[in-house]
Amino acid sequence: MEFIRENGILTINLDSILTLALAVILLLVGYGVKNRSSFLRNIVSLHQLLVDSCLCLSHL
Repeated sequence: MEFIRENGILTINLDSILTLALAVILLLVGYGVKNRSSFLRNIVSLHQLLVDSCLCLSHL
């Protein structure tokens, strides 16, 4: 892991294992936030419905 500050912007360089670990942590946090908020749960359900309908239409 490497932290670099260039032109006032902090850049974090991670190897593949740390990138995967960070992705898993963010995924679990996202599931937790979504399950605690009924508004987000409804928005995600609507989005999944739209994506599913688009995928079904693309196979026609």
